[in-house]
Amino acid sequence: VLKGPATLLFGSGAIGGVVNIVDGRIPNSPVEGIGGRVELRGGGANNERSGVGRIDAGNGSFALHADYLRRSGDNFDAAGGGELDNTQTEVDSRALGVAWTGERGHLGVSLSRYENRYGIPPEEDDDGDDTSDVALAKSGEGEIELDMEQDRVDLDGLLRDPFAGFESLGLRIGHNDYEHAEIILDSGAVGTRFLNEATEGRLEAVHAPLGAWRGVIGVQSSRRDFEAIGDEAFVPPSVTRDTGVFVVERAEFEPFTIELGARFDSQDIDLDGGGGSDHDAFSVSAAGQWKFSDSWHATLNLDRAQRAPQAEELYSDGPHEATGSFEIGDPDLDVETSNQVELGLHWHAGTIEAKLAGYYNRFDDFIYLVDTGEVEDDLPVRQWTQDDARFFGFEGELKAQLADTAFGRFDARVFGDSVRGNLRDGGELPRIAPARVGASLDWSYDRWRAGVGAIRHAEQDRVAELESPTSGYTLVDANLSYAFKVAASDWELFAVGRNLTDRSARIHTSLLKDRAPLPGRGIAIGVRAYF
Repeated sequence: VLKGPATLLFGSGAIGGVVNIVDGRIPNSPVEGIGGRVELRGGGANNERSGVGRIDAGNGSFALHADYLRRSGDNFDAAGGGELDNTQTEVDSRALGVAWTGERGHLGVSLSRYENRYGIPPEEDDDGDDTSDVALAKSGEGEIELDMEQDRVDLDGLLRDPFAGFESLGLRIGHNDYEHAEIILDSGAVGTRFLNEATEGRLEAVHAPLGAWRGVIGVQSSRRDFEAIGDEAFVPPSVTRDTGVFVVERAEFEPFTIELGARFDSQDIDLDGGGGSDHDAFSVSAAGQWKFSDSWHATLNLDRAQRAPQAEELYSDGPHEATGSFEIGDPDLDVETSNQVELGLHWHAGTIEAKLAGYYNRFDDFIYLVDTGEVEDDLPVRQWTQDDARFFGFEGELKAQLADTAFGRFDARVFGDSVRGNLRDGGELPRIAPARVGASLDWSYDRWRAGVGAIRHAEQDRVAELESPTSGYTLVDANLSYAFKVAASDWELFAVGRNLTDRSARIHTSLLKDRAPLPGRGIAIGVRAYF
């Protein structure tokens, strides 16, 4: 998880931070021999059946990667009994990657395909109970299921010591061909088909140290072709082009560390048939860390980030079944600007570690989706709008090794977070996550591992106009595993329990919270092997 200036490497809209996921599909370091893992799992609240496998092979110079995932599930059981109609899912994913690695860098490419078919849960009846009737499409012909397909091609390359003054030069290019269709199950007819073809490239150069400063400069460019086809197409066809340049620098002056970053983006949206918009966004960020003892350090992040509105926010006008909304855009939306300050404190001593951070974020022209109270095509009308807003909150965590005895090792974790989001001229913002607090206890002994944890989500009654509140709930999860060897491979049998107390729960941030609660109690078992 990246915060502060490092987020500007990936985009100007990453105001709250970036989760950098490394999937290993393009090997970037030498691979010797053959290794991998497989896993089979079944059970849970939706009777899940899943299998996953991964293999990596290489001779030190050339490396090959392959992975495959297959997962299916039935309608999931809601808390208290009964199942929620049309919540079945079926996922199929596979990828193949090949790369060359050497002393001066690496170059590789991967091909991947992802398929996901899942149902849209039904609306509830007037009493608030889950209805047994199916959710109807605009035409009233039956349940809606989404059929997603995505094909990707990725290239990743790095050259060390490319030329004087620079330590490395990196290139990443990705092409994504995405499609999803809203299918009326009774007839098999496709109500709306969404096509999204995007290509993105980024070039990064890490320069040699300039005094105490080390850093990276780069450029990122993308093109996105979006089209919705069908009677219920709610966004006109468009082409979005975005080009950004960025620089991030870091220096250490004991006991201080300083990081600075800046990014400029230019975005143009052209609509099919004429018209469109263009926006420029400029973001700067500064972060500092003060290590004032061996056990304590403090952090300070200052960010001014801008985000350009997207085509869906500008030009939507129609039913969007995936979100259960009739969405209306606003072509006059301007750039969203965030000014944020975050102060954090970190302490560690032996087997105990604690973190606490608080933040305040002042938005100019914050973009959000608001309920209008109207209904169109049997869907609530939601309008993309813009207002000045503010967010403030905190997050904290405490981890400790409680004991290491002849009966095993015991580790504990306690955490909590809270956020408030409201309009600066009064009124609450919709879909703000409620406060939560959680605790977990983990035990390990020889080949055994076990853990139990609970998270309390508070009720959310600070809601926007026309938004329904959400009751509080506590989710209890647990896990148990046993590891053993078979020849040269490592095996593990495991069991995972979710929502063990079978509590009714709804995620307040979800647009579909009034349709679908979280799954009820579920226990899954499985086996995994590493070789």
